[in-house]
Amino acid sequence: MRDRLPPGFPAREDIKLPRGYRIGAIAIAAIVALFLLSSFLVQVDATEACAVTRFGKVTGTAGPGLHLRIPGVTQFRCYRTATTYYEVLESGADRTDADYTSGPVDGVTIDGQQLFLTFNVRYRVDAAQVSHIYADIAKTPGEINERVVKFHARTISRQIANTKRADELYLGNLAPISTEMREAIAPRFTEAGLILEFFELKRPNFSDAYEQAIESRQIAEVQIEQRRQEALVAEQEAERVRNQAQGEADATVIRAQGEALGLAETGRAVRENPEILELERIRALTSANVVYVPSSGILPILDLGAGGAAPADAAAPAPTSAPVPEPPVTPTPEA
Repeated sequence: MRDRLPPGFPAREDIKLPRGYRIGAIAIAAIVALFLLSSFLVQVDATEACAVTRFGKVTGTAGPGLHLRIPGVTQFRCYRTATTYYEVLESGADRTDADYTSGPVDGVTIDGQQLFLTFNVRYRVDAAQVSHIYADIAKTPGEINERVVKFHARTISRQIANTKRADELYLGNLAPISTEMREAIAPRFTEAGLILEFFELKRPNFSDAYEQAIESRQIAEVQIEQRRQEALVAEQEAERVRNQAQGEADATVIRAQGEALGLAETGRAVRENPEILELERIRALTSANVVYVPSSGILPILDLGAGGAAPADAAAPAPTSAPVPEPPVTPTPEA
């Protein structure tokens, strides 16, 4: 080998490379090897799903993890499978955490009132449908939101709002209307390979004149209801007073009936037993104080009430030749 070299040209074994050159060469070789290896590997994130294409034709899907590919031949078209948030905001609103936003949806109620709708939508890509999405729906997540989510959500919500009265949307319960819209939007999402997780209709905005008219009507309704409640309370109080008066009247009638019944029973007993009157007279006499008053003069008063006899030491009147008639007995009730 050395004989073939030109005279004075050093052989390979005679060339002494510095150590640093050799380390640099090894590092460059490793980098080139890693670059070539990375071109054959694809990492799919945990929140992604990819459609696999070969020369532009969809050949399958790939989930999270490392996958081999042929550079320039095989491509991975990935979509986010985590929840995506789309919000329709009021005019001038810019504070939101949504991934995509747009302005309010205009419409007209069935009774001719103009309104503006706002709502929230949460959805995600069905990992099993990424091949269908890439081939037939959209190539990027942004196109999915524009072509599917935004189009169907705004169109269907406007159509349903057009069938409602203004007072239903402004004063009524929005939960049933939100449910109606969600049930109409969900099948459209499913056809496009999306899953609708949440839909909420916010309170629509109407013209200032209509909102003022509604507020005035609400105030009038509140006042009417307040007067109705006051009238109801007054009626209840009047009914209570009537019931109380009726109770007192009934009690008076019952007492009178009892007294009449008692008198009737007493009269019947006297008619059947006349001696009851004599018994009552005797009871009256025995319970009264009897005072004897002589007709010819004043004598000490003798209390013959309870015992009927005078005290032993009382002075007796002097006897006379002619008998003196007894004074009449006048019973006086005890004071």
